[in-house]
Amino acid sequence: SSGINAEYGESKRAYCNLQHILCSCKVALDQGRISFRHDSILGYIVKVIKERMLEAKSDDAQETFSDLRTIKFVKQGAKVKTMKKKKKKCSFWGSFSDWKVLDDSRTKQYQIPPSIASSSLRPDICLFSEQGKKVCFIELTSPAEENIQIWKLKKRQKYIDLVEEAKSNGFTAICRTIEVGARGFVSNSSLPLFSMLGFSPKKKNEIRRHMSKVAIRCSHFIWINRNNPAWCNPNRVF
Repeated sequence: SSGINAEYGESKRAYCNLQHILCSCKVALDQGRISFRHDSILGYIVKVIKERMLEAKSDDAQETFSDLRTIKFVKQGAKVKTMKKKKKKCSFWGSFSDWKVLDDSRTKQYQIPPSIASSSLRPDICLFSEQGKKVCFIELTSPAEENIQIWKLKKRQKYIDLVEEAKSNGFTAICRTIEVGARGFVSNSSLPLFSMLGFSPKKKNEIRRHMSKVAIRCSHFIWINRNNPAWCNPNRVF
């Protein structure tokens, strides 16, 4: 036998159960097997956030153009009909055009802009607007389902000081977490983030299903390669 199981020898083979291999094996961590699942889910989240960011810019431009088209002239003495303005579906993005998304993975790192904070910490996603003085830090975890609550609390604690520093620099700053279990469970506490970003309920359900699917596919690949000593660093699954 070879691979992950071989690293522990026959006497400790019993410890190499599903949860251990998918989430906590040191060999798997060092080789990047567990990062493969995390970074695959992260890649998909970054993709949909960037798409939503472009939609928000487009919606803002269309709204401005629509306001110009609805200007109507009336005869002197005639009553002016007031038109109710449509409420924006999402206030998070505002009318700022400089939104940026930075993401941190095993193969790509970033530095938080010094205008936001002077910190070596790198949440998985940094979504920010310098014009709007807004920043949203997003941290993804993909642990065993049994440990989701523990990791959620750890991650929220980790970035408290970072959020406070961003606020002291004049930014409206928040930190949100996303938890996707190794076997595909997506925590309910992950979904309010997508509501805040303006995703429709239908789109949120689609995102939830897809994150679950990516986690399951990656974990399946990790499991079937548990006896393979070589890790090929496969392309991320989106």
